[in-house]
Amino acid sequence: MIKNYLKIAFRNLSRNKVYGFINIVGLATGMAAALLIGLWIWSEVSFDRYYKKHGRLAEIVSNVTMNGVTSSELDAAVPLANELRQRFPDDFKELALMASGNHMIAVGDKKMEQEGIWAEAGFPAMFTFNMLRGNQEALKDPSSAMISQSLAKELFGNEDPMGKTIRVDNTTDMKVTGIYEDLPSNSTFYGTEFLLAWENKDNPGRGSDGWTNHHYELFVELSDQAGSDQAVSGQAGFDQTGSGHSVLGPGSGLSGRGQSGFDQSGFDQSRFDQISAKIKDITKPHIRGGWEEIMLHPMDRWHLYNEFKNGKATGGRIQFVWLFGIAGFFILLLACINFTNLSTARSEKRAREVGIRKAIGSRRWQLIGQFLGESLLLASFALVLAFLMAWLFLPSFNRLAAKELTLPLGQGYFWLLVLGFTLFTGLLAGSYPAFYLSGFNTVKVLKGSFRLGRFAALPRKVLVTLQFTISIVLIVSTLIVFRQIQYAKDRPVGYSREGLITIDMTTPELKQHYDALRNELLQTGAVENVAESSSPSTEVQNSMLGYDWKGRAPGEIGIGTVFVGYDFGKTLGWEIKDGRDFSREYPSDSGAVILNEAAAKLVGFKQPVGESIRWHDQEHAIIGVVKNMVMESPYMPVQPTFFTLYDRSIHLITIRIKPGMAIRGGLAKIEQVFKRYNPGSSFEYRFTDEEYARKFFDEEHMGSLVTVFAVLAIFISCLGLFGLASFTAGQRSKEIGVRKILGASVFSLWTHLSREFVGLVLLSCLIAIPVSTYFLDQWLQKYDYRTTMSGWVFLGTGVGAVVIALLTVSYQTVKAALANPIGSLRTDG
Repeated sequence: MIKNYLKIAFRNLSRNKVYGFINIVGLATGMAAALLIGLWIWSEVSFDRYYKKHGRLAEIVSNVTMNGVTSSELDAAVPLANELRQRFPDDFKELALMASGNHMIAVGDKKMEQEGIWAEAGFPAMFTFNMLRGNQEALKDPSSAMISQSLAKELFGNEDPMGKTIRVDNTTDMKVTGIYEDLPSNSTFYGTEFLLAWENKDNPGRGSDGWTNHHYELFVELSDQAGSDQAVSGQAGFDQTGSGHSVLGPGSGLSGRGQSGFDQSGFDQSRFDQISAKIKDITKPHIRGGWEEIMLHPMDRWHLYNEFKNGKATGGRIQFVWLFGIAGFFILLLACINFTNLSTARSEKRAREVGIRKAIGSRRWQLIGQFLGESLLLASFALVLAFLMAWLFLPSFNRLAAKELTLPLGQGYFWLLVLGFTLFTGLLAGSYPAFYLSGFNTVKVLKGSFRLGRFAALPRKVLVTLQFTISIVLIVSTLIVFRQIQYAKDRPVGYSREGLITIDMTTPELKQHYDALRNELLQTGAVENVAESSSPSTEVQNSMLGYDWKGRAPGEIGIGTVFVGYDFGKTLGWEIKDGRDFSREYPSDSGAVILNEAAAKLVGFKQPVGESIRWHDQEHAIIGVVKNMVMESPYMPVQPTFFTLYDRSIHLITIRIKPGMAIRGGLAKIEQVFKRYNPGSSFEYRFTDEEYARKFFDEEHMGSLVTVFAVLAIFISCLGLFGLASFTAGQRSKEIGVRKILGASVFSLWTHLSREFVGLVLLSCLIAIPVSTYFLDQWLQKYDYRTTMSGWVFLGTGVGAVVIALLTVSYQTVKAALANPIGSLRTDG
């Protein structure tokens, strides 16, 4: 019987090549898209699965409430680690402090800047680093270092690195005591090339004892009995000085942490919630004003739940997972709708087959099995083509999604998923046609009196409308996403990014000889100006406490602070709104401060210039107000920021290359100067415009992927529309012949045959507009600086959809209108 079903299925495919082609290509396109999206979703939900203890690990998050706003920061004070060890030994099996950054690593004449971390001894075991040489306790010696497999190859070639010395930042010699496997790209610490022992004397965080100095990260591993009830006790004898060190890390939001998806290592959110409740107030006795609470952020939520609101993880990349998952389902659904529409449209041609089979004894369930078998066979053919499409387009998809996805063809679970996916697609596409066709009345079919009812085409019209509604929603979404991105890009930033580069002063030599370095750079003829600062122009890395001024409201206020050199404003080209810039001609400027417009509004002075700000028991005169500069998110309001002269935190050099100077030639001259003061080190720099462009990374990638989804949706919809137009033209060939004989023109025939499809597309537009408006408005609400949904977007999309539909059906309708009417009138219906 199965063999017979297969014969019939192949025979139908060979007789109806056009419909077979449309069905297979449509299904394959939908399946390939769903397959690629599935790989992307899996890479997201399996993030950080490399670390075997991921279900028991968490990071300390500081919830800081200032100016009536609570922001959450992935940072902690160093003393907090010992406080938690001493007071909650039953809850935490291990704790580890960490400070990440770029450092110059040297072995002999080889020098390179690499990303690495200072980490406490328990860090490698917590995160289950896969050791190739040495063991996970390799950081116990204060002079020890662990390096990645790839860095070991770069530094030592084929030599054995164990026991050899590397120099860090031209100051610290460390001994290699371990080599670990390179960390995978779908892990939080991807790109970490080395670990340095926390207890080393040159680690800046080792001696930090300030409770308001939040430059470090603290990770915890829960013990087996963690989460049991325990009273919080003993909070006495603590420092309450509030020393004015940096409170907040870079920015006021969180970046780059997220959830791992399925639990395989005992992840239990309630355990983390219980412990968070026990430790949340532990820092308050140490901080004047008690403006901070802490909580645990589980590793299984780092990647996908990396956005916080009012001290709670509310979302993040999980929104993209849902968005792309829904998009993948709908694209597959569109392909299945094509199969359903074409199968039911051709039902009259198979009615006689169904009648004969029923007459000779076939039961309905056997007919259903036959038709489902045909759809599964088509789905199998489509799967082969889908794999080919996925393989061909995977590199392009990886570039769009910024991923390193591969088809896991060697994994058994993958093929089980593929089998289930194919069955699901075949059943989804074939269920309705199978039940519909198998329900025909045998007597009517065999007597020749069987005719489809007047509402038989209604389901097809509904499905076509659904197809184009989804397509139009995706097209509108694409336009609004890119409109929002462009709106933010067009926002005035308050300074000129052209020709600006930033360089880290990674070695003491650069800091010690800054003035001489600056003078030589200016003498090259390639440099217009040079400045030093504690933050780049694209980020405010410090928020400070302890500021006071006349009329300030009670309570602690954290204000973004950038420590700069005299030439910072001239180099960036900021705009002075009131007062003046810093100047070496005024010795008093060493204690002066410049406010941005947001800060001037915060302090509330009618004439800020001439007033003073008190900080660390010293008066700081306000000498100027500058226009707001967009130094953080281009989608958010500019935060109040103070600029002041200070040298201890300054670690960056900003250089503006002269306008008209070739960038390559200018960089070559700048590199020569740096080599004289930092010989043997690689010349590392960052373009400010590129750093600023990275702020649009998530939105641009989302926009690119949504564009792909929209193109696929409209392609699949048009493919089905083409098939229906072909069927309609063939079905109405006699009518067209009669109309043509009676004098109908080609244009009138084209209009007559096309208007039904155009009407369906217009109906789709009417449905899609309110649907897309609702969801896009929800998406735009998360941006303070956002575009509007202009009417031309919806009008243009509607007109475009109608034009595409007309172009799709015109080939078949014009072909039918041009056909010889005598031929169509001679044929049997």
